[in-house]
Amino acid sequence: MKLAPGALAAVVFVAGAGGAAVRPGPAGRRRERARLLAGEEIRLNRAREGHLGQLRGLQELYVLAADLHITLVAVKKTAMMLLDRALVASCDRIEENTHRQQAWLLTQVGAHAPQILGVPL
Repeated sequence: MKLAPGALAAVVFVAGAGGAAVRPGPAGRRRERARLLAGEEIRLNRAREGHLGQLRGLQELYVLAADLHITLVAVKKTAMMLLDRALVASCDRIEENTHRQQAWLLTQVGAHAPQILGVPL
């Protein structure tokens, strides 16, 4: 199941003066997007060589999925406290996808690690 690119856009906000919720302007959204993409680029945009590189890439993807999962738990619990059903529903869909991705990554690591790590270099 794929989510629309802006699935959570309606619920993203920044605390403004006095704690009032305000939506970030276009410049703020561009800065935040650039910051997030820079973090991903550092982790994922390096070429890895050989089978050990493939295993390391799978590990890094799993770490990203785990980061997403812990953030999702915080967002979902907050949405539940605020009784925001739309956000809880979005979190449920994302959580389902994240669990599936983590399961796939673990399967790949389990299938490939013995051959990669057990064979002498």
